[in-house]
Amino acid sequence: HSAFPPEFEWGVDRLEWAILDNRPFLRCLHAHALDVYEQKLVQQSLSLFREQLSLNPSDNQGARAMALECLFRLKRWQEAFDLTMRYPDDILCETLYGRALALYLLDDNRLAKVALGGAVERRPLVRAELLKEKHRRPRPSSPLGVALGSAEEAYEYWQRYGRFWKKAPGALEWLRSAVKDSQVSE
Repeated sequence: HSAFPPEFEWGVDRLEWAILDNRPFLRCLHAHALDVYEQKLVQQSLSLFREQLSLNPSDNQGARAMALECLFRLKRWQEAFDLTMRYPDDILCETLYGRALALYLLDDNRLAKVALGGAVERRPLVRAELLKEKHRRPRPSSPLGVALGSAEEAYEYWQRYGRFWKKAPGALEWLRSAVKDSQVSE
């Protein structure tokens, strides 16, 4: 931070990813936030991910998914929902299913059902993975990384977020019944 010019206004000025000279700092900040998270300093890492999102709101690095994970670990459901709404057209399964789970935990059943419907429509393999009794890592679908919409993506979502669904009283039963309801209406 000391390298920034004095006229830089934190919380106002941006470091957009599209400007290549901004990427080293954004990468460093992201790596630092991940390191802090791995040390189980959840509140501190949340602050770092929020700083990253403030600097680069388009979030080309997926900091929103990590910030959301922090908020779920801290049981801050309203803030988790609010974060997902900053990205209403997001395609990340963390945001899609996170929105539904946050609304479920906030007891907003009507909106939770709508959010879940959208999540299941866009990422049906995630729903299937969450409802499995036994989870096995699938074979990589691409040598370039985890493909959107793949079984591998669903498995990785379950690894990071499955515990929140399991710990939320009745959430997996709600997911299962929502699936049955949608199959009846099809």
